[in-house]
Parts: sequence; structure tokens; C-alpha cells
Amino acid sequence: NLWRPVCIDHIGRLWLGTYGMGLLCCEIDRLTLFRADHGLPSNQVRCVTRDSEGTLWAGTTGGLARQKQSSFETMDGSDKLLPFEITSIARGNEGMLWVGTRSGRVYVGSGGSFATCAEVPPAVAQSISALVVDPDGKVWFSGSHLDVLGYFLDAQRLVIIQDARHPAHIADMAVDPQGLVWVASSNVSQW
Repeated sequence: NLWRPVCIDHIGRLWLGTYGMGLLCCEIDRLTLFRADHGLPSNQVRCVTRDSEGTLWAGTTGGLARQKQSSFETMDGSDKLLPFEITSIARGNEGMLWVGTRSGRVYVGSGGSFATCAEVPPAVAQSISALVVDPDGKVWFSGSHLDVLGYFLDAQRLVIIQDARHPAHIADMAVDPQGLVWVASSNVSQW
């Protein structure tokens, strides 16, 4: 099994997502494994983060889940929380959570209520491979099948960038302390 996403929660525990075993919580004196029988929609965890209130969110191949005490929940009373294959999560400004999916859609919301953002054209991004938020509040995304970057000015306005410096699959992105957006692909670049 591959160790995928990593997150440190509000009390210092390390969370490691796996592609098949579930979500591992690492504390100083013990390890706890959370799986589908603990409420995760799938044992294939693609991303994990915590929101501004400290709630842990896990994106899996079966949907989005949030931690509730010693388990996870995927239901909001009427339906699953985004029952799509989740590929990326980013914590944005004002407590908003941005969620990317394998289908190329991006959602934004808080507290378990999410709305669809402006559509990323399918010819541009067949799947959202990474999301990051820069200090100015721009939500950067990358498409997994093409050398595409873009950012959301807000939930309904986006800018698409195609750049020859990224000839291969964009695997991930990060924002450094100076606010530069770094892109991990076969070439490393900054924006």
C-alpha cells in the first residue's frame, strides 16, 4: 500500500492516507486505523486536510467524509457528502473547503454543505489532480491529464493557464511562505 496524503490535526496527531488500507492516525503512543467500517466511504484515501474549525476531512475514491469523534460520517441527513471520487482538498479563506474530483468538477463549501463551482472545461481538465490556495485567496488547480494550470478568482470565475514549462502530468502543488505556487511534475516550476 502507498502512503498518500499527510495532515497534522489541531492536537498534533499525524494522519496518513493509504490507497487500500484506510486512514492511519499516528500518536506518540499508538496507531489507529480508520477504514470503511468506521464510516469512510472507501479505504482508498486520496487526500486529507482539516478545516478552520479543526474538523478532519478525508477524500476517498468513494466520496468525502468528515471526522465525528472516533468515526467518520458521509451523510448530511439526506445524501452523501459529495459521493464522487475525491482527488484533492484545499482549505481556503473564510473557512471554506475546496474539493476537486476525478470527473473534473470543483466544489466549495463549509460545514458539510457544498456548491458546484464554475465548470472547468472537460477538454482542459478531465480530473482535478491538485488544489492549493495562495495568500491572495486564489484557488489554484491542476488537471491530471494535460499540462494545465488555472485558478479560481471566486467560485464562479476561473482563469485557465496552459504553459509549455509543464509538458507532463502535474502531480501536486504547494504554496511556500513567500506565497509562490510550486508545481510538481517532470519539471518543477514556480508561479
